[in-house]
This record gives sequence, structure tokens and C-alpha cells, in this order.
Amino acid sequence: MPIVSLGGVLALSAFTVLVATLLIEFTAKRVLIIAIAFIAINFIPNNPQGSGSVRLLAVQGNTPSVGLDFNSRAQAVFNLHRDATREFAQKTYDAIVWPENAIDIDPRQFPEVAADITSLTKELQTPLIAGVVQRREGSPENASIAYSKTGTRESVYIKRGLTPFGEYIPLRKLAELVSPLARNVNDFVSGNERVVHTISGAKLAPIICYELIQDDLVRDMALNSQALIVQTNSATFSDTAQSAQQLAITRIRAVEHSRYILSVSTIGISAFIDNNGRVLSQTRENIKSFLVGDLELNSKKTFIDRLLG
Repeated sequence: MPIVSLGGVLALSAFTVLVATLLIEFTAKRVLIIAIAFIAINFIPNNPQGSGSVRLLAVQGNTPSVGLDFNSRAQAVFNLHRDATREFAQKTYDAIVWPENAIDIDPRQFPEVAADITSLTKELQTPLIAGVVQRREGSPENASIAYSKTGTRESVYIKRGLTPFGEYIPLRKLAELVSPLARNVNDFVSGNERVVHTISGAKLAPIICYELIQDDLVRDMALNSQALIVQTNSATFSDTAQSAQQLAITRIRAVEHSRYILSVSTIGISAFIDNNGRVLSQTRENIKSFLVGDLELNSKKTFIDRLLG
């Protein structure tokens, strides 16, 4: 994967197409060309390490159910993550990280949820970065919110790259002609600015689920941070290849931008990944679990980031 740090995902795609094209006709000459190409790639140096780190606890609290109705009991999803955090937080951390949709009810509208967050952060004396669905003028927003040790909102990132058909309906008028049920879908509101969380002086940029496949957005976050946090919810796609595919994409992004990444999911796979795409630790799927790791900090730019940044 070092080729990604030079040419980004396009270079990796081009290399894959080249190898596939050469394999259409299996000859000794073509096999030799492929072997030389793979050997050449191995001479591309790894991304250099940075300095400093933050120690994080990632909580995979699981959900009461999976599939399209995974969040029919939003309060229960929050309770699972709250209780799992109390169970797993046995040491000192720079921050605790919850996945997307861990808090699917706006704490500003549910005082008991806000009180639980405050109680938890005060009890553990640790900041919390959580995936929250909040509401603005009646419409939902998919947010990553950093709460301080006292439970106050320190920084709020609103997801900019919304998922078509998952968070909004494209071509709404046409969709409503096809199915009247489309009128009942309330579109999410997208954010319009980059927000980076600061934890123990380190800049950690949140990427929310589908945003991971948007090149410009990920590059913008990487170039303005020292490490990335991917908050995702895989409950809708339980027992499919989606989680493994997303992990593979996350590994590529780590190499492309030379950033350590913590990816945390409601049901898994959650993982710590270094800036050369190696998975340092990961959870299994469909279970309550946690990870503890050091997210190393790096401000260096890869060739592709210098070129396009």
C-alpha cells in the first residue's frame, strides 16, 4: 500500500487495473512485469513517524438489535454505551470515544441524557467524544461532539458528507412520484465547516461513516489535524462484508495521509490503525467490546497531500 502515499487511491486503483489487465493473458513475460512492479512498490519508503500521542479508550457498546430497526430504541443504545464505558474504563485516558449514533437522542432536549453524560465524564474525569444525533429547527444533524471532563460541549462537528438515501433523499420530487412514502422521510441537515477536536493539546479530526470515501473531505480533515477518528455505525449492515470493507478503506486513508486512525463502531469492527495502514488492534463484530491504544500524532504531509493540498 505505500503507493497510496505517492498517488492516493487513484494510484492504487490504476495499479490494480494494470495487474488485472496483464493477467488477462497469462504469459511468462507478463508475470515477470507484475513481479517487477510488486518489487518496485516495496522500495517505496513507509510514512515517517511523528511525535507524541494520546491514549484513548474506544467503546463498542453494541445495539439492542441490528438491521434497519437497530435504533428503534435510541435510549437503549445510549444506555449500552454508558454502561459499557463504566465497565471498561479502568485506567486513565486522554479521552473516551463513542461511535456514530451512540447518542441518538439530542441531550439538549432530554435533560436525563445530558445529566448522564455529565455524571459519567465527572466520575471518570475524562473527556468524551461521542456520535450524537441532534436537532436544528426540527431537522436532524449527525454530529461528533467533544464533551469536557465536566460534561460541557467543547466542540461540535456536523457531518458534511451526508449519505444519499440513508440521510437524505436525492432527487426528492422524483422519489416522491415513485413512492409517496418518501414524503415521510426527514432529511438530515449537513454541516458547512471543518471542526477539529482538541484533546490534551492534540488535534483529532472526526470523520463520520460515509465521509470516509470522500477524498477531498478526508484530505481537508487530515491536513488540519494530527490524527483521525472515524466514528461509524455498522448495525444496519450486520453480518455483511460492510464492516470489513470499511476497515480496508480506513487503512488506505491512513497511508494516504500518514495519519494514525481510531475507527470505532457500534457493533464492530473497531480498530486502531497506524499511519502505514497496519491494524494494531481490532474488535470482533456484534459484541460489546472495547479497545485501548495510543493514537500517535503526525503533522507530516505525504506526496499526494503536498500535491493536492
